[in-house]
Amino acid sequence: MKNMSISKTLLKCLHEKKYADLPSSLGRRFDIDAAYQVAIEICEARTLQGEQLEGIKIGFTNMNIWKQYNINVPIFGPMYSSTIINYKDKLNINKYLEPKFEPEIYFKLKKYPNSKMTDLELLDCCSHFGVGIEIVQSIFEGWKFSAPDAIAAFGLHGQFKNLKEISVTRYLGGIEMLVRNLSNFSLTLVKNGEVIEKGH
Repeated sequence: MKNMSISKTLLKCLHEKKYADLPSSLGRRFDIDAAYQVAIEICEARTLQGEQLEGIKIGFTNMNIWKQYNINVPIFGPMYSSTIINYKDKLNINKYLEPKFEPEIYFKLKKYPNSKMTDLELLDCCSHFGVGIEIVQSIFEGWKFSAPDAIAAFGLHGQFKNLKEISVTRYLGGIEMLVRNLSNFSLTLVKNGEVIEKGH
């Protein structure tokens, strides 16, 4: 199956809420480069349908869960005007297969960063940061996939809800304090008073 056929199939499964076969299982080499080519084709198709690209998510930044999901690299996925909602809007988990709930931190860039920058220099590239909730989803049954499969399947992105946004320059304590706090903080996920998960 060619990349264009894969992109059309994955989009169809997303819209119809149906499981898809793993692109990596279709009898041809499907690596990271091929997966991002599919992701580009999907992004182009969605923008032609009126969706606007508004951000990029990074998934699997926590190396502690790589073995659980058979992943060995972080993955990137587009976020759209149709998938980003504001604080007062309701998340719609019913439109997704096997949705999961993840707290997230996001950053808005005002200039391009590079890999040689210090943490302070990287934050200086940002105008704002904030917290939100992402609904991640898998059109692959049981959350079983390889990294290229996950990349092609929208980076597993479903929907993102923006909860609070803060200007980097107005952060209490200054940007140096923000760098320190971002390197050492924890999050607790609570459901009906019950602690579901903790992260650091």
